[in-house]
Amino acid sequence: MHTTPTRQGRLVRGPLAALFASLPAALVACTASAAPTATEILDAVEQSDEKLSSLQAKVSLTNTFELQGDTVIKQGSLAYQSNRDPDADPETHSKSDDIPDRRLAVTFDQEVVGVRREADPKTYIFDGESFVEIRPADKQYIRTQVARPGEKFDPLTLGEGPFPSPIGQRKADILERFEAAAPERLEGLPEPYHAYAKRHELTQLHLTPKEGTDAWEEFDQIRIWYRIYTDSDDGSVWVPQVMRVVKPIGDEMVLVLVDPRINEPIDPRTFDTRPPPRGAGWNVLIKPLRDPTSDATTDATPRP
Repeated sequence: MHTTPTRQGRLVRGPLAALFASLPAALVACTASAAPTATEILDAVEQSDEKLSSLQAKVSLTNTFELQGDTVIKQGSLAYQSNRDPDADPETHSKSDDIPDRRLAVTFDQEVVGVRREADPKTYIFDGESFVEIRPADKQYIRTQVARPGEKFDPLTLGEGPFPSPIGQRKADILERFEAAAPERLEGLPEPYHAYAKRHELTQLHLTPKEGTDAWEEFDQIRIWYRIYTDSDDGSVWVPQVMRVVKPIGDEMVLVLVDPRINEPIDPRTFDTRPPPRGAGWNVLIKPLRDPTSDATTDATPRP
């Protein structure tokens, strides 16, 4: 039950601000002449998504757990790829057709708990049909089918993927589930990022779940800070830099994208979801999409 829609949550403070040491010289930030409205932000973000065929960045994910009082920081990399045709006319497509085929890969190679730093690599990949979790240290491979072959599924819709993503959000999807606002840039922003936000004039989008939606049960609030970039080919592109998510029970997530690279080629191996070969010593678990007519919840196929 969602009981605290105005909870601000606990701000995360720590070493993450150091990740903002540099940003790519190939991208030049452009300055907005006036503060945009929430509608203008959503329009700009969706238009940017149409220009975005790929995004690669360093990533830092901080989870703070209210009841336990624990903070866990994971650091790694993110790769996003969209097969949307940038020249397609959206008016000639249905909503389903207009959803691009997206792929997302996130690898966390470092985990910090308190003063302890561990190398604990984990990779999460969405390949268009399944979510795959790969844990090399434990030799575990888990593939969960979330869409049938040829079926449209967008892993980046808030609440649908493995964790909330600030990339590729669609205005209609957002407004169906959230109230959107455009507060002052420093409101709700963890203090270590204030100087960066001022220097680069980040723009904030604040989302409050609508009562009765699934988002109302899952989120208390979501804040996303965008930086506007321009390059010679694609014009202005709004790139998320910081995302702060507060859950109804007070748990909090801060996602930071650093050193973004836009529309550059991505090594195809980044999205390789093939299971390890038999006899390699891995535990392989395959979870097909559940048949709604079946009572079975999981069809697991362990393979040593």
